[in-house]
Amino acid sequence: MSLRGPKHARLPRERYFTPEAGVEPLLSYARPIGLFHDIGEVWECAAGAGHIAKVLADRGLRVLATDIEPAEEQVHAVVPLDFLKSSGPSGYTLGIVTNPPYGRQNREALAFLRHSLSLLKGRLGCVALLLPFEFDSRASRHDLTWGHPWFLAKVTCATRLVWANLPKTENTPMGTHSWFVWSNQLDVVTAAGRVPRHQVL
Repeated sequence: MSLRGPKHARLPRERYFTPEAGVEPLLSYARPIGLFHDIGEVWECAAGAGHIAKVLADRGLRVLATDIEPAEEQVHAVVPLDFLKSSGPSGYTLGIVTNPPYGRQNREALAFLRHSLSLLKGRLGCVALLLPFEFDSRASRHDLTWGHPWFLAKVTCATRLVWANLPKTENTPMGTHSWFVWSNQLDVVTAAGRVPRHQVL
């Protein structure tokens, strides 16, 4: 997470809840290419209090929201589950959408990404992770991003995100973020090939 102002201690389990404005760029990208069209249920696997899940559900998607330690106050129902130890919902299709914990040098985010892509093997679906804008800047991650056969796009949020559970002040932690999107659905890949692979929405 990128920070502005004085140094901030990280919240426990990196509980930075995504505002609705942070989900809209993903949905704007997803609609014209049909990213979620054939996905029976979208899995928000680091849901916290359910902010992303609520936006997705409000847009008509079926959502399963889980978190290793769900927030006590929730805006959408979240059930306890350790994503990194789970194989997720059964079914031939799988959609994963989340703002994962990042960890030091994005180690936890990388673990979430690798596990997400491993769960996609053997079934059709997509993965969309909200990550720091510079996540793809390291050559060591090229095989997971621009060099990965399922990687579709980087969708950068046009406005800097202020987390929904933090008061907006001059020193509120904030930063530039992007949705990184993968899919192995042939029709989605074909449609995605007609639009820029890096968009600012």
